[in-house]
Amino acid sequence: MALLKEYVHAESDAQAVCLDMIDRFMERLLAQRGGLGAPQIPDSPLALTSRDPTEHMRGLFSETDAEFFGLMGKRTAALHLALSQPSVDPNFAPEPFSKLYQRSVYQAARSDILRVVSAVESKLDELPEDMSNLVQAVLEGTEAVLDAIKGFYAERIDALKTRVHGDYHLAHLLYTGKDFLIIDFEGKPEKHVSQRRLKRSPLRDLADLQRSLYYTASSALTERPTVRPEDRAFLAPWVELWHQQAFGIFMDGYQWATEGAAFLPKEPRHREVMLRTYLLNKSYLELGRMLQTGTGRLELPMHAILRFVRWKV
Repeated sequence: MALLKEYVHAESDAQAVCLDMIDRFMERLLAQRGGLGAPQIPDSPLALTSRDPTEHMRGLFSETDAEFFGLMGKRTAALHLALSQPSVDPNFAPEPFSKLYQRSVYQAARSDILRVVSAVESKLDELPEDMSNLVQAVLEGTEAVLDAIKGFYAERIDALKTRVHGDYHLAHLLYTGKDFLIIDFEGKPEKHVSQRRLKRSPLRDLADLQRSLYYTASSALTERPTVRPEDRAFLAPWVELWHQQAFGIFMDGYQWATEGAAFLPKEPRHREVMLRTYLLNKSYLELGRMLQTGTGRLELPMHAILRFVRWKV
């Protein structure tokens, strides 16, 4: 048996392109440092779009970069539209949400969250002292998080489950210089094949992408050799604003291309409830993996958890 693949020339993947963008963005910030005030970071990852950029980002987030993320959103929409087409194959035929399914998603997320909270509590003595306030805030916010995700099953959501990419991060989008090629559809390798074949809301892929942007931006701030340690405190809120703006423009392109699509909830509020649930769930799972492996920056998922739970839907 042999497998034949088509060769497609790509300049890079989207993650590498984003790292270069953030480098240039930080250079512009440092050049204008004296005239910049502290930016306001929205709690909702949907707050910033290409039509309504924050005043702080005007002149700092280039039009070329905005076009890049808008196109990424449109290509992601094309993927989800293709996967949502009617099919005689039951493995690919879209299925409507049900109240039973909504409750199962909530219960699975709740179980994940409580498991990670228990893991944090069991390792309190091992965590760095300078994180104590942050850790305490996350633990104290557990009830608020559980209340937030209840919205996933509180009302009937009119949407479809489809096959999805399943591991949708920036490194899985090749960039040719003009367009994107999406690769690696096998899903998360740590999951059993049967789990990867399950139909889910395409909004899960969007949550994957948001988290990928977040970690890419954070790594640019702390790991790029061009950033001096003494500049990080000034740059940190701006880099967070950059990833918020990037995701907002991505979502702008995505929503434009999927307007009226049956797989998305008709109520915009339901979309936000779903995306917030997926993002909170993912952030706790990220925290749990870091605790288990002893690697990664624990403060990143914890900061994300606190921001998402403040997100008013």
